[in-house]
Amino acid sequence: MRRIAAAGIVWCVLLALPCPSRADDYERWFEVGASFPLDARADVSIASETKFRAGAARSYLDNIGALVLYRPAAWLEFGPSYLYERNESPSGITTFENRYSLEAAMKATLEPARLALRQRVSYRDVSGEASWRYRIRGQIAAAPWGAWKAAPFASEEMFYESASGEFNQSRLMAGAAVEPVKGFVARLYWMALHRRGADGGWRPVNVAGVGAGARF
Repeated sequence: MRRIAAAGIVWCVLLALPCPSRADDYERWFEVGASFPLDARADVSIASETKFRAGAARSYLDNIGALVLYRPAAWLEFGPSYLYERNESPSGITTFENRYSLEAAMKATLEPARLALRQRVSYRDVSGEASWRYRIRGQIAAAPWGAWKAAPFASEEMFYESASGEFNQSRLMAGAAVEPVKGFVARLYWMALHRRGADGGWRPVNVAGVGAGARF
């Protein structure tokens, strides 16, 4: 477990350092959050995310949101969420978004794997411009093992935007989650992010990320 802790520390240090890569081919993402039980089948969570382009000391995207999840069965969970986001484009134009979403996820266990399929529909108000977004994500994770309950995972997520009438983003992610202390979970991941450009082509971006959350 000391090796896992050391690897996590090194990962966080590398994320904090400026990168000499082009500003548009590498990003660093950070997330913190907390969840609180409402009853035996529901909880509420809050989370904040910050994103940096390569070599940048100032973030280009910051958001904060809240989600309520209800679990009527072991294989199903759903609920509404709200998110407020600031996003600065590479050209320096800043937009502010209010996002209202409804999501549902189905889960299954095929030992030793954990499978999940999540779908999310969002109404987006971006600086007065309204649109809809649909996201679908499939994920597979290993059963937690060891004292830190380490669990490697991989996922693929696609984004469809009503404004453009096409899928315009995909996220292929691989990483691991650990729980070094009961109720505290950390995630380290690497993502192959593809965004569709104005010319219709896909632009790849490498993303290194770390997340931390507490369960109360």
